[in-house]
Amino acid sequence: MEIKRVLGPLLAVVLLLGIGAATYTSYQKNHAVEAAKLASAAILDIKGMVGSEKESYFSDPRVIEILAKKGFRVKVEKVGSREIISRDFSSYDFAFPAGAPAALALQNKARAKQVYPTFFTPMTIASWGQLIPTLESEGIVKKVNDAYFIIDMKKLLSLSEKGTRWRELKDNAAYATGKSILISSTDVRKSNSAAMYLSLASYVVNDNNVVDNNEQVNKILPFVSSLFLRQGLQESSSAGLAGIQQCRAI
Repeated sequence: MEIKRVLGPLLAVVLLLGIGAATYTSYQKNHAVEAAKLASAAILDIKGMVGSEKESYFSDPRVIEILAKKGFRVKVEKVGSREIISRDFSSYDFAFPAGAPAALALQNKARAKQVYPTFFTPMTIASWGQLIPTLESEGIVKKVNDAYFIIDMKKLLSLSEKGTRWRELKDNAAYATGKSILISSTDVRKSNSAAMYLSLASYVVNDNNVVDNNEQVNKILPFVSSLFLRQGLQESSSAGLAGIQQCRAI
């Protein structure tokens, strides 16, 4: 009899605790669901066209996290920077091309009030490490600190335009092949990096002067045309060239 008297209230307390725990757990789950809904509603999905080099930037977890904290979830489509201008961007929220000319042309087309400069990167030509000594002995590149800089771009372009072969370079035992020296770029009609290469080549060939009249254009056109025509098929985006222009042998 005494046991029943003790167990009765005890079981009631346990039952109440069980109901309380279940109610609390249910409340917590509902609260979590509502919080998730509010958080989802606070995130704004935006879509943009970007130059291919920027695709990895927007897929970086750190960038995604920062944008999410600011309320944005960004989806990007990679397009050649010069090609962006010709696209119908009515279904996009923003465009992020490479280079000021493409940005200004896009600003005019979209009638945007503001262009936001972000960051700048140097033009880079990739080559194989085994070729560095030969390029150094030719006076084309020079090591400064931990990087190699092209110090005679005119000579490099001239070798390419003439179709000079690697085996014709002096003391080139590392790569004595009959393949031609050639800088491989993207399609100049679609890609900003190729347009920059064209600008650099034109400037160098024009005795380190900006080309600003038809006479100068006609003078350098055969030379710079050869630099592109000899490449054959070209990528529309530098993503196909691992994000950089490559100095290769063909």
